[in-house]
Amino acid sequence: MLAMIIVSSLMMAASMAVVGWGRRRDGLGRWAAALLVNAIGHGLIMLRGLVPDLLSVVLGNLLLSCVFVGMIAAIRQFQGQPARWLLLMAPPALVTGFVIAFIDNFAARVSFVGLVIGLQAVWALATALERRDATVGRGQWLLVAGLALEAAVLSGRALLALSSTAVASGILQASALQTLTFLATFSVVLISSMGFVFMARDRADENNRIMAAIDPLTGVANRRSLISALDRDVSRAVRTREPIALMMVDIDHFKRVNDRYG
Repeated sequence: MLAMIIVSSLMMAASMAVVGWGRRRDGLGRWAAALLVNAIGHGLIMLRGLVPDLLSVVLGNLLLSCVFVGMIAAIRQFQGQPARWLLLMAPPALVTGFVIAFIDNFAARVSFVGLVIGLQAVWALATALERRDATVGRGQWLLVAGLALEAAVLSGRALLALSSTAVASGILQASALQTLTFLATFSVVLISSMGFVFMARDRADENNRIMAAIDPLTGVANRRSLISALDRDVSRAVRTREPIALMMVDIDHFKRVNDRYG
């Protein structure tokens, strides 16, 4: 399952990097970077026992916390807000200090790291919902669903981590809770990433629709919008057998209005 998370993160990161190339304001590049960090972090954890603990435990957990730093920064960039990097890097700093202090206590590490990363998932969830009314389309709800699942699983794992029956003695030892955690991580990679891509696509579609229907100078409906509205209303009048009228107004000396108001 760790291998699945690593491979899916790498593939999704590459795909989002290609889609987001040259579109810095959509946050796709930051999200792709977060997925790349996710792959590296899980790769280091997978190498537990084969590489020094400083890499597999300390750096691995640090990178897993940085994943949500990148995701939150990507969401804020999509919303047109500053990233606030100093504030975002506070949780990874806490994770690093705690893991170093309790490097030999697996239950304590799992409890604290799970709690911190779970709260980061809640933070990302709140950031995504902060401006939901300004986000068009349904892609945002895929993003929210994945983050909510990750937050719930990690928070539950943190609460149960101190129970010897709830958590295995190592990250690579099988248990129902470990499996659920990895499944939640896998779902975040797929569901939330696809949701973020759909958010960018929905925004682009909405911008194209506005440019095709609204005159950029005056902000009023253009000829294409007028024809579309007439087709819609005439069809409705025919269908409901109701009368319809079209009033055309001509403004005298319109050149004066145009010269004054542009």
